[in-house]
Amino acid sequence: MTILQTFLFVGSGYSAELVKDVDFDFCNKVCYHLYAGAQPLADVADFYELWESNFISYVEMDVFKVKVSST
Repeated sequence: MTILQTFLFVGSGYSAELVKDVDFDFCNKVCYHLYAGAQPLADVADFYELWESNFISYVEMDVFKVKVSST
């Protein structure tokens, strides 16, 4: 199963909550966007290319910090 998901905080301060923003589901060929709902992947190909390009740029800029721990 290949799914890419991004999340964002909605709201501010103590009332902010983490929600799913974008969900690319390649097995079912569907993209879900918080404000656009579910769309066929074929209809959002340009959006996916932009998303992927931005993601790769952020990785190259070392924007993401990952910490893994086990309890």
